[in-house]
Amino acid sequence: MVPSLRIPAGRPRLAAGGGAAAAAAAALPRRCCLPPRASPAQQLRMAPCASPPAQQRGRICRVAAPDAAPEAADGAAAVAAEGAAEEAAAPAAPAAAIPKIADLDAFPIVDGQGLVNPLVPAGSCAHVFAILDVKLKLQYIGFSSGLRISLRTLLGRRPDKAYYFKAHHLPVVDQEAMVAVREAWYEECGGAPPGNKLALEREQWQQPVDSGAISVRGKRGAAEDKARELLALIRNRGCTEPFTPAPELLDEGLVDFLAVSALSEEQLATAREAAAKAAKESRSCSVLIDGQPKHFTVRFLSSLQTNGGVMYDVGLTYANEETKHRVIVGREYYEPEGIAPELPVEAALAVILQKKLPRTRTPGTVLPSSQFPATYFSIGGVEQWFPEDFVAIMDDMSGKRLRANGEEPDYWRFNRINDYGPMRREDPASLSVALGLLRPM
Repeated sequence: MVPSLRIPAGRPRLAAGGGAAAAAAAALPRRCCLPPRASPAQQLRMAPCASPPAQQRGRICRVAAPDAAPEAADGAAAVAAEGAAEEAAAPAAPAAAIPKIADLDAFPIVDGQGLVNPLVPAGSCAHVFAILDVKLKLQYIGFSSGLRISLRTLLGRRPDKAYYFKAHHLPVVDQEAMVAVREAWYEECGGAPPGNKLALEREQWQQPVDSGAISVRGKRGAAEDKARELLALIRNRGCTEPFTPAPELLDEGLVDFLAVSALSEEQLATAREAAAKAAKESRSCSVLIDGQPKHFTVRFLSSLQTNGGVMYDVGLTYANEETKHRVIVGREYYEPEGIAPELPVEAALAVILQKKLPRTRTPGTVLPSSQFPATYFSIGGVEQWFPEDFVAIMDDMSGKRLRANGEEPDYWRFNRINDYGPMRREDPASLSVALGLLRPM
């Protein structure tokens, strides 16, 4: 019979490998029976919040509530030989080993190939991760034994918030160490982020999405509509992976996407080819932003010759975010100077970054006339909006003078020469004359 350890209520469960559990394990008989290592199927079921709520009831989910400790996988820390209990009782890593969250690199959850494929160091068995939004603002901190599954799950639930992640990797599932990392990050950030602190936000990160159905009969239909809405947001983020809603949850009016533990060999091969192609098509540039040189990358995805020049589809990567843009380049911007037509595109994108213009637009929204259309524009339009900035950056990048002889740019310019409509301010006498009611004196 396997002896069991009683853990006092209110104290977090500890995995074998440190703390009270290790001390208790050392006190067990030397030849006690140990639980077998979990099978791959069991490990998949224990992945963070990947299973439906019906399977999650009665156990702690891997993406745990902020006050709950991460639950160790059954048998993940099992002792295989005599003397392992003493090894498990080794002191935990010192607090100085906990990295500051500000010092960790932020990586996009959806990479340049449209995949959720985080780089995990070999030998890592557990992860403490932070989720950041599009402005790199901290939103949520969680635990995971399978980082890819966790990121996919949270992207499916919060595609509007889950843009980047930072992660600290551990070689073993050490609950004390993981909780210590989270608490250190809380302290560094001045408290828990919204996804851990606020009850409503926490539920949206940790539970399947509620479709908001108001009747039992309408639950599935509402959930299917919500699933399509989430999928549209995920696709708009550039993710090419399949996301399949869990069918049993749709009947309950809930939406969560099925877990996919690993990418197929075909997907990995396609990703490697895409990465190699992107490296050849990418051009590294820099621009001064707030007086500091900042680097950005431009990928030329496609080009189309037009009667007046070239139209490009490009990807702009800056601050770990890639955005897509369509740019029209007139011949007058490259032929007279004998430069490559790609160079004006790079200069225009540098202006967009320098001016800190919005680089994306929500589908279906109408762009106000006061905002530059950064997703689809012409080089002439950039020069109209920002003449001095564009010419200065263009001259710096090309090493030539774009308007050396003081010539006017070749584009239509509309200037108001008469007031009309609501701009007119007429007194009654002048208005009567304008309408032909009175003759001018």
